Amino acid sequence: MKLALLKPPDQYPDGSSCSVQNYTMPYGILDIQAYLLRHGVPSQVKVLERFDEIPTLCRYEVIGITTLTATCHAAYHCAELIKATNPSCTVVMGGPHCNGFFRQILNAHLQIDAVVVGEGESPMLEIARGDPMDQIPGVASRNPDGSVNFSFNRKRIDLNAISRIDNEQENSFVQQYMSQRLGKFLTGSNGIVLSSSRGCPGKCIFCSSPYTWGGVVRRLSPVVLAERIEAFINRFAIREIFFADDTFVGEPEWMREFCSCMRKFAEKLKWSCLGRVDMVDGQILDMMASAGCRYIKYGIESASHNVMASMGKNIGLEQVQQAVDETKRAGIEVGCGFMVGFPGETRDDMRETEAFAKSLQLNAFSYTATMLFPGTPIFKIALREGKITEDEFLYWMPKDPKKAMRAASPVSRDCQPIYVPDGFTYESFLSECTRRYHAIERSILPIT
Repeated sequence: MKLALLKPPDQYPDGSSCSVQNYTMPYGILDIQAYLLRHGVPSQVKVLERFDEIPTLCRYEVIGITTLTATCHAAYHCAELIKATNPSCTVVMGGPHCNGFFRQILNAHLQIDAVVVGEGESPMLEIARGDPMDQIPGVASRNPDGSVNFSFNRKRIDLNAISRIDNEQENSFVQQYMSQRLGKFLTGSNGIVLSSSRGCPGKCIFCSSPYTWGGVVRRLSPVVLAERIEAFINRFAIREIFFADDTFVGEPEWMREFCSCMRKFAEKLKWSCLGRVDMVDGQILDMMASAGCRYIKYGIESASHNVMASMGKNIGLEQVQQAVDETKRAGIEVGCGFMVGFPGETRDDMRETEAFAKSLQLNAFSYTATMLFPGTPIFKIALREGKITEDEFLYWMPKDPKKAMRAASPVSRDCQPIYVPDGFTYESFLSECTRRYHAIERSILPIT
């Protein structure tokens, strides 16, 4: 069976550019490719730049399309074009957007034959082997009467079993992407983005991670990760890495072993990551610094106790301050992420967050309107409150009249729905957020 794994172009169906651009390698589908190859099933990873490349895929019998919520319009359009070019091709969609929305996708988009929910490796292997899709755990498909058939996939693969060091396609992607600049994470000097784990221990109401990975954290062993990094250094002279795990800093024993493995690279390789303030201390941060860690970004979201409680963020401002201070003391640059726009959030809550963010004297920050992802608790709240409809997720993005307004704001994306608290209009909310963004921006320390 000829199988391709596809990342859609960063475009709207009319060909105009989407604000979510292709900064990182397609690790999700590269993982699936490696898993399939390990089981004797060849496949090709395709990263499209334009929709007019679709006819080149007509020889494939199965095409899996990955999508985020922000790129789902492009994924749906790819599926339409694939079916128009090759009606017999089986089109399977997967990725974070699908996990809480698979029934709606299948009901609204007949060009999509099946949806993989959650982890994609074992479901795609069974599809590639020709197993009936209505019998594959983790695959949603249509019954003859049009209803949706689905059962959860309880299997979790061993991440260490996905060996990609000798993957020719990944090697070509490394060369393609390693000069990207990504804020404070990558400076544009022979750097790549890697992921070493799946899942997050948090239960934040805005995050889709629990619905993607099942709320359990699994990691590569430190030794396997270090071997992969060493291969990249030797083959491509990699000089910096951003670990894009949901939460890279965690499990003290894992961090100790990882830092021990990384010390031999510390002079020639620097790295950055995401972390939680409740999972670091001075000892761990000192180890990270000695192993080459250059920058950590913590997810704080809000300085309002009420907002933190409503979003499920179980941290305190004292923890935040201590983690920021200890990170600076260890010689690691520090950034924090803030989000605004939660149920019940007021202008007073926003003022608290702005004042606290400015007081931290950070090296970098993000301050974004809260984006809505299917299946998350805040998405369900927005539906219940009538702030958004399911149809908006299925059809709205290319033609939404608010798109240009969001595109002009540094706190939002033109292609992503956001939550607007009571007491605000779209216009007043984005204006308020943008003003506070620039106020925090003026407090940021010079980049070293």
